[in-house]
Amino acid sequence: MSPYAFVTRQPIDKGWSNDEKYRVTDEQGNTFLLRVSPMEQYDGKKSEYDLMRRVAALGVPTCPQE
Repeated sequence: MSPYAFVTRQPIDKGWSNDEKYRVTDEQGNTFLLRVSPMEQYDGKKSEYDLMRRVAALGVPTCPQE
């Protein structure tokens, strides 16, 4: 079972990426941006995420992590 149970899912058609994007809301009313990328992009997306975490650890403002 997923740790998140989303009660709403609204597609987002804006942005520059080809990722599928959704605004989702959980049972507590928290809102998240959910991005879904093709599996072929996994290695690149993982590298991008790892780099963002390293930059955030240096104190540079980035998107919230976890």
